[in-house]
Amino acid sequence: MTARAFEIADDSMFSLLINHCVIGDEHATILGLVDEAGIEVRSLAVADPNVIEAVEWLMPRGYVEVAADTDGEHVLVLRRPGEDS
Repeated sequence: MTARAFEIADDSMFSLLINHCVIGDEHATILGLVDEAGIEVRSLAVADPNVIEAVEWLMPRGYVEVAADTDGEHVLVLRRPGEDS
């Protein structure tokens, strides 16, 4: 039962990211950060609190990491819920 709860949480948090970030490539492996108004931001620290929560949940579970380039920080998708690690 606990494993299923984690699967549901993983799916929910990943869906939140996909729906609240700017998709940066055709495979949705690079996600641009946005604030609560949906405006793109350069840092996770000023992103929508829901996006921050999702990233903080998914990072230690091996789904995403925060990366940076000349445009600022973004979320890099390493794998999706349901994919083998």
